[in-house]
Amino acid sequence: MAMAPYRAKRRSILHQKANLVEIDLLTVGRRMETSPKIPLADCYAIVSRGIRPNEREVFSSSIRRVLPRIPIPLKPSDLTSFWS
Repeated sequence: MAMAPYRAKRRSILHQKANLVEIDLLTVGRRMETSPKIPLADCYAIVSRGIRPNEREVFSSSIRRVLPRIPIPLKPSDLTSFWS
């Protein structure tokens, strides 16, 4: 998957102040989110909130373990809904 179109779509969604949850289960190739601050892991969930489009919460896990509980923002003020 080419990353440029995906990142453009992501920016468009966040520009609309929508919440976005991305699940990255990639086993080879380039990750959608890269940063020295993100821990090395096999799987990631990245939560972006429309009210804070430049901030992301990153949840990581090994493929040998269950993903941690992930807060899913259903509306801008919702900080406590979880998906597990």
